[in-house]
Amino acid sequence: MRLSKLFLTASAAAIGVTGLALPALAQVDELVVTAQRREESLQTVPVAVTAFGEVQLDQRQINSSIDLIRNTPGLIGENNLGQGGAVVLFMRGDGSDEALVQFEPPVSTYLDDVIVPRQITQNVDFLDIERIEVLRGPQGTLYGKNTTGGAIKIITRKPSDEFEAKLSARYGNYDSIDVNGYVNVPVTDNLFVKLTAGFHEDDGYIKNALTGQKLGDLNMKSGRVQVRFLPTEDITIDLTGDWIERKGLSTTPTDIVGGSGHPNQGSYVNTLTGASVRPEYGDKTRDISFIGRLEWDLDWSTLEIIGGYRDSEQNLFFEFLPFSSGAFGFAPAAGLCYFCIDQDSDAEIFTIEAKLNGDTEIAGRRLDWIFGVFYSDENNGQLANDIGVAAGFPFDPTNVFDRTFDYDVMSLAGFAQFDYEIVPDVTVTVGARYTYEKKETVELTSVAGGFTVDDLALLGIPNELEEYQLNPKAGIDWQATDNALLYFSATNGFKSGGWNTRVNSAAAYTPFPSQNVWEYEVGAKTEWFDNRLRVNVAAYWAVFKDIQLTVLVDPAPIFGVGNGGEARARGVEVEIEAVPIEGLTLFVNSAYNEGSITKLSELVVSDTIIVGTPLKRLPQFQAQAGFNYTRPVYNYGDAFIGAAVSWA
Repeated sequence: MRLSKLFLTASAAAIGVTGLALPALAQVDELVVTAQRREESLQTVPVAVTAFGEVQLDQRQINSSIDLIRNTPGLIGENNLGQGGAVVLFMRGDGSDEALVQFEPPVSTYLDDVIVPRQITQNVDFLDIERIEVLRGPQGTLYGKNTTGGAIKIITRKPSDEFEAKLSARYGNYDSIDVNGYVNVPVTDNLFVKLTAGFHEDDGYIKNALTGQKLGDLNMKSGRVQVRFLPTEDITIDLTGDWIERKGLSTTPTDIVGGSGHPNQGSYVNTLTGASVRPEYGDKTRDISFIGRLEWDLDWSTLEIIGGYRDSEQNLFFEFLPFSSGAFGFAPAAGLCYFCIDQDSDAEIFTIEAKLNGDTEIAGRRLDWIFGVFYSDENNGQLANDIGVAAGFPFDPTNVFDRTFDYDVMSLAGFAQFDYEIVPDVTVTVGARYTYEKKETVELTSVAGGFTVDDLALLGIPNELEEYQLNPKAGIDWQATDNALLYFSATNGFKSGGWNTRVNSAAAYTPFPSQNVWEYEVGAKTEWFDNRLRVNVAAYWAVFKDIQLTVLVDPAPIFGVGNGGEARARGVEVEIEAVPIEGLTLFVNSAYNEGSITKLSELVVSDTIIVGTPLKRLPQFQAQAGFNYTRPVYNYGDAFIGAAVSWA
C-alpha cells in the first residue's frame, strides 16, 4: 500500500472565503448530470458516475485532469514520462501508456461534449468549471469509440444575464502560484459575454542532485472567450474559444540520479534534415479550440448540434537513459544523453454531432429516446526521434531512430437509445451505435530505417485501415424507493486499432486491430436519513477481446502495441458522502479490483506476459477519505477547511 496524496486547504483571514452559501438544511448536495446526454439527477442515472460540482472542485483542489485520479474510484494514472500535458489514464484496468498519435486512449476526455482525442493534451486545466462527470466503464453507445475504459466530461460555466466578476489567488509549497478569474457581462437582454483567464506556476518538487535543477515544474497559461445568444425563447446558441499553453517537465527516473547534467549538454544531427539540433529540455504544449452549440426546443423534442475544432501542438525533449547512468552495463561518458526522445506533434480535429432528445408515452408508460449522428475528421503530423549516441549502444551507435508521418482519421457514426418504463418504477434500456472509421498513413519517412510509406505496399502492409463496429447496450433499473435505485447493465465498446510506429524498419510497421470489451455492471444508488448520507455502489465484470498491450514487436525486438489475446477484470466501487451536521461533509471512495490475461495471443513475444499476468495499473485496493467543514463568515461568504488522504 502506498500513500499517494494528502492535502489541506486553508487560507489566512477567512480560511478560504467563497461566495457560495450552504443550503438551509444539512443535506448531501444534489447534482444534475448529463451522463446519458440529457439532464438527470445523479442518483437516478443507472450508470456508474462520479460527479463534482463547483463547490466540490474548489474544496477538494481538483484543478486539472490529473487531480481526478485521487478522487475517483477505479481511476489510476499519472503524467506520461517527461510530459506535463499528457496524462496516462487507466479505468477498471483499461488504458494506454502511449502518447504517439497512432495510439488511442481508451479513457476519453470531452470538453463541453467535444472530444479531446490525443493524450498529449488531455491534462485539461479546470478553469471556471460548472461540473465534472467521470463515467466508469464502456460508453460505446452514447459516446462512441475509444471509451472502453470510460469517459471524462468537463462542463464549463456559461455566460449569464447578470454582471459578475471573480478573481482568486492561491499560494502553496514548491512556490506554487495559481491566479484565475473571469468577467461576465450581459451586453443586451439576450446576448451575454464571458472572459476567463488563468495562470499557474511552480518550481517543481524534485531536485537533481547533480545539477541542482528543479524538476516536475509546470508553467501554464489559459484563456477562454464565451458568447451566449438567445435569439428566441426556444433557441440557445453558445460559442466558445479556448486557449491553453503548458511548459514544464514531468520527471523520469533518470532525472533523480543526475542524468547527463541538464539542461542540454550538446547537440545531435537530425537525419531527416541534416541539421545539428540543440533542443530545449522539457515539454511544451499548446491547445486552441473552438466550440459552437445550438440548442432548439421543438416542443416535441430538443435538437442539439455541437461542432468543434481543436489544434494541438507539442514540442518534447527529455532524457530517457542518461550517459551517467551506465545503462546496459556500459561505462558512463560525457555527452548529450545515452537515449533521449525528441518529439514534435501537431494534431487537428473537426467534429460535428447532431442529436434529438425527447420523451413520449406508449401504452400509458413513459419512453425517453435519443437519436444522433456524429462525424469527425482528424489530421495528425508527428516527428519522433529516438536518439542514441553512446558508444556500445545496443543499436547503431551513430544512428538516430527517426519517424515522421502524416496520419488521418475519419469517423462516421449513428446512435440511438430508448428507456421505457415497462411497469411503474421499472425501466428497460436498449441502445446501439454503428461506427465506420477509416485510418490512413498518408506519409511515412524514416531516414535511419531507410523506408517510406511506399515500402509498406511492397511488403503487403496496408497503409489504410477500415473499421465497422456495432456497439449495443442493454439494461434494466428499478426505482425501489424515492431514495434507492437498483440497476443492471451490459455495455459494449471498442478501442480503435492502428500501426506500430516505434519501429525502425518497414517490416515492423505492422497494423494491430481494435480492442473490444463487454462489461456487465450491477449497482445501487441510495440516500439515507433525510438525504444526509449517500451510498453508491457498483460492481463490474469486464471481458476484453484482442486487448491491446505494450509488447515486443517482431521482426525487430522493439516495444510496440500488440493484441495480447483475452483478459478479464472485475471489481467493486463504493462512494460514500455524509453531512452529519450543518457545514461538515465527510467523504470516502474506494475500489477493490482484480484482473488478468486469460488467453494469450501467439503474436505476443514476451517472457513477462503470460496467462495469469495481472492487468497493469489495476491496483487491488485504492481509497480516499476526507472532510470539508464550511461556516458562514458574516456577510462575506463562507470559510472552509478540509483535508483528505488517498492511497493505492
